[in-house]
Amino acid sequence: MNKTRRFALTAGLCLVSLAAAQSVQRTLSVVVNGQVVTAKAVVVKGETFVSLSVLGPLGIKSSAAGSTLSLTSAQAQGTPTAAPGGANQRSATEGCLGETLFNGLWRFRVISAEPLVRSETGGTPGWAVNLEFRNGTQKDISPTISFDAFGKGVYLIRQDGQNAGNLSGDGFYYTFGKRVPPGGVISGAANFYTDAPLDKWDAFKANRPTKLILSVLSTVLAKNEGLAYSTPTPTFRVNLTCRK
Repeated sequence: MNKTRRFALTAGLCLVSLAAAQSVQRTLSVVVNGQVVTAKAVVVKGETFVSLSVLGPLGIKSSAAGSTLSLTSAQAQGTPTAAPGGANQRSATEGCLGETLFNGLWRFRVISAEPLVRSETGGTPGWAVNLEFRNGTQKDISPTISFDAFGKGVYLIRQDGQNAGNLSGDGFYYTFGKRVPPGGVISGAANFYTDAPLDKWDAFKANRPTKLILSVLSTVLAKNEGLAYSTPTPTFRVNLTCRK
């Protein structure tokens, strides 16, 4: 067992010992980048203590030398904090199909992504991505407080990095522009259409999208409602090739 792992284990045992030796006022679940982790936090005498294991996913490196604990941020390590890549790459809260993600306002999940045909335009093929938003605040809000009402910043991406279709903006607004109460759910399909020929339907279906991005382009509307995101990466990125 290397020194870092021995120290992380020791830190975890010290946290347990601290909880046992002193009066724990509260035990808290820990959410890292929108995802719940197994480690717990404890509040003792008004101070909150967490295990070093939760710092790794945040890009913070820990090491011990003698009686000194050193913590180094990703920026100080020269590690990029933004996701590398092209224009559709951005830091985000990430997950898989069926997995609930949380950014402080919305508990969000992608239920499915299925091919469809837009009959009113003579059979234009596309993708219906079924989404669910659950209000995680104490106010009546709409998903459009976080995501552009007409789908700006919402991308459906193929394996090659190209757009898998263009979002029907009007449909996004009419489906997800409604306010829901605290704990309330709004669900529906975000439809993305292409100009691919319908006679290539089998090839179209085989070239499935692999990623959905819902970008939070501004936090102003949330702030105006007195709300705040619980993560510095409130954008959602969903891997459509895995399911949880």
